[in-house]
Amino acid sequence: MPIAVIISLAAGLGLIFGLLGAIMTSLPNLKIPHKKNHQEYVDLSESAAPTKMDDLTGVAKELEAWRKELTEKQNRELQFDAELLKREDLLKAEKEALTREEQKLTDLQKDIETSLIRVKASEEPKLQELADLYKSLKAEDAVQLLKKASTIDAIKVFTHLDLKTQSKFISVWLNTAASEDEKKALIDIIDGMKRVNPDDGTTPGGVN
Repeated sequence: MPIAVIISLAAGLGLIFGLLGAIMTSLPNLKIPHKKNHQEYVDLSESAAPTKMDDLTGVAKELEAWRKELTEKQNRELQFDAELLKREDLLKAEKEALTREEQKLTDLQKDIETSLIRVKASEEPKLQELADLYKSLKAEDAVQLLKKASTIDAIKVFTHLDLKTQSKFISVWLNTAASEDEKKALIDIIDGMKRVNPDDGTTPGGVN
């Protein structure tokens, strides 16, 4: 082998060994970075993990907001239903009260109709004739006759007397009343005079 070739090989090997020595010397101070995926797997304190937790927190907050909105909507609907039911109950109560009042008015009207003392047109001449007859008598005698008559007949006669004669008969009746029953009978006559009503034949019922 020529000497020149040997010298070249020796120089090349020296260079290679020099480089290897330099590399081995620098290895202790060399920091090899972890791969990104491995870094995320072994260390949750890195920046990628908080980003994912923030995302989950945002979703949770959004779901909570939806749940709260739905609950408020349900509460409003329940309040509306309760108010509607309350109004229906009030309307029902008012309707029942109105029905009761109408029934009371109907019953009162029936009572009034029943308590009315009706004077038929055919009775008018006879009643007026009786009133004139009582008027022609002494007040004491007329009152004694009226005390013996029925309450209805006495009421009808009284209503056909003029006010002056009515007042005179009432005064004599009170002065000559022998008992509380006679006084009460006069009160019934005076009260009954308010209930006398002409009967034209169109209104059924009433006291004759």
